[in-house]
Amino acid sequence: MDYRKHVTVMDIECYRNYFLVAFRDAYNPERTRRYEICDSHASFTEEQITAIRRMMRAATLVTFNGNSYDVPMTLLALEGATASELKSASDSIIKQRIRPWEFRDIHGLNIPAYLDHIDIFNLFKNGLSLKNYAARIGAKKLQDLPYDAEDPYLMLKPHEMRLLADYCDNDTINTLSLFKWRDVHDAIDLRIDLSNRTHIDFRSKSDAQLGEALFKYEVERRTGRKVYKPDFDTMPRKFRYTPPDFLYFETPELRQAFEILTEQRYYVKDTGHVELPEAIAKNKVMVGGKPYTIGIGGLHSNESSQAVVCGEDEFLIDADVGSYYPSIIINGGYYPAHLTEAFLEAYREFRDTRLAKKHIPAYAILCAVYKIALNGTFGKLSSKYSVVYAPKMLIHVTLTGQLALLMLIERLESAGIHVVSANTDGIVIHGKKHQQAQMERIVSLWECETGYTMEFNAYRAIYSQSVNSYLAYKGEGKWKRKGDYAERGLDLSGSAQVSVKAVIEYLEKGTPLRDTVTQHKSFVDFAVFQQVKGGAYFDGEYLGKVVRWYYAQGSKQRIVTKTGNTVPRTTGCRPCMELPDTFP
Repeated sequence: MDYRKHVTVMDIECYRNYFLVAFRDAYNPERTRRYEICDSHASFTEEQITAIRRMMRAATLVTFNGNSYDVPMTLLALEGATASELKSASDSIIKQRIRPWEFRDIHGLNIPAYLDHIDIFNLFKNGLSLKNYAARIGAKKLQDLPYDAEDPYLMLKPHEMRLLADYCDNDTINTLSLFKWRDVHDAIDLRIDLSNRTHIDFRSKSDAQLGEALFKYEVERRTGRKVYKPDFDTMPRKFRYTPPDFLYFETPELRQAFEILTEQRYYVKDTGHVELPEAIAKNKVMVGGKPYTIGIGGLHSNESSQAVVCGEDEFLIDADVGSYYPSIIINGGYYPAHLTEAFLEAYREFRDTRLAKKHIPAYAILCAVYKIALNGTFGKLSSKYSVVYAPKMLIHVTLTGQLALLMLIERLESAGIHVVSANTDGIVIHGKKHQQAQMERIVSLWECETGYTMEFNAYRAIYSQSVNSYLAYKGEGKWKRKGDYAERGLDLSGSAQVSVKAVIEYLEKGTPLRDTVTQHKSFVDFAVFQQVKGGAYFDGEYLGKVVRWYYAQGSKQRIVTKTGNTVPRTTGCRPCMELPDTFP
């Protein structure tokens, strides 16, 4: 199983009197094919159907959200559906949220054996639109639908069909750019390797779906029986949190929080989710005079606009727990009851193999797959539609992790060693150098008691907008960038990179902000982009639901929403939906 035999990007457009299937060759991007239906009562001709099937047989197809939309719609078109019938089917997917398997059942469709398809949509964590991701990677052109796809009565004129086909071509260009983006390319390589090992197609699965499917495979292999998601209607809907024996607190505030969390009954809602006690969810926990928030997602501190610079007689250390949630699961002996201890056996084997062989080049891909499976599976514990659904296990893992960190924070603060930040699986510790040995003893004792292991990184400074958005300087030109200060990429927006680079140059070298900005040569780093609900306009011209702009000297113009309100931060801008070849 290998996408390298040949790759073709596919995308479709669907209106009442127009249906388009477009292909773009990944290795020769100028080579494209279009197959159109241009009348509401017409369908593809036999020649077109043969040609489309030939294209689909000859290559690995790459789509963006094709499993849910493009592929089932194309299969229906190949069965002779008219443009009008295809539009009705499209509306059922978009408006009624018909699932792919439901769609196939309704229309009597089967997935052809020859179909070799990778849907890259699930490889991204945030579930955003193609245009949003294209903006994040600095795509040349952002282009939105020129017409209202949700209008069930809209009939396109011939020149409008040409404009729509050009729009679809740009979508295939951006889909191909995303497919070739380094993170996506690496993720697919990992999934191909795993698919070859297990003979299960993992190529279109998210990290969470990969973990879920791999553990299902492992449990079935170990037990010799099929496993299914638990029956939500018959499973227990209330339980208590049983803490591990090592948890103990000295201060009244933490003792009270601990009592609330352990005495509370936890109820599973009809959505499948579990809520924390109101007394915890709506209030902060105070430790060392600082507020901390306990939540389902993990512990976090509440700093804002904070700068901590390490003096010559001080230390500033980022201490992260290695493989925190996997360690909690293994040490606590937690597993979904319906998957038996076979789940825990596989989980422990993945963790131990990864730790033992992660520095051996020959095992790099396998260890990367195991890391994804170990961490990705955790997100499925809260989904009642998942085969690994286990709300009680989820609560035990997240609460244990947060309380264990709070226990360490309490000990450090009691010793006069300050924690300046905490987030899910780690803390940032600040103190005097003469306190460092004491800090290490406290952490070492905590490691012995809990069975977890800390990994340390020294910082010279940390500049925080919030707990999730900061710049941390490691020295020698090395920075850790999070949130609004992250580099441009798929998971975080990375807008206006020139501003972040200017701040880094100023903090590290004292370079005036203006110098960095005026000397910077990459225009895309000046671009800002944002998703606008309902779409945005400039001078009466529709731009789209994802807009990109730069700030122009002397401009007082702005981008507005459909209702005429100013899109935030756009005053003084000029749109740049297509990146210029030279500076304006």
